[in-house]
Amino acid sequence: MERNKIICSLILFLLIFIPLGCSSFRNPADDDDSSGLSKMMQNDSVAKRFQESSSRNPTVVESAIELSEKYAKLSDEAAQLRRQNEDLGAQNKLFREQLDTLEKRLQQTQKELGEANEVLIEMRVELNNWK
Repeated sequence: MERNKIICSLILFLLIFIPLGCSSFRNPADDDDSSGLSKMMQNDSVAKRFQESSSRNPTVVESAIELSEKYAKLSDEAAQLRRQNEDLGAQNKLFREQLDTLEKRLQQTQKELGEANEVLIEMRVELNNWK
């Protein structure tokens, strides 16, 4: 089994690298100036192709940096929202306490107003009886 894997790997290796090795042999007839110019143009186009691809598709490092910057921004925003939530919770607690005290005062005021209303009714009845 191990031997079959090695043989398959060797065959695959040969199939890949033999054609590449054969293409690297140079023909002496191709050594004139026009082929040198075409090779330079090919090298420039290859260089441009890699430069363009790097601007279009960011590298892994650039992507990691970009994602870490986004994470930092989102972490700051989350921390800010947490603080804002805590502030709103504290403010809500204060409002609830104020509401409780104001409701107690309202009940007391309504009670006093009811008593005052009863006193006024009695005074009006006495005033009518006096006439």
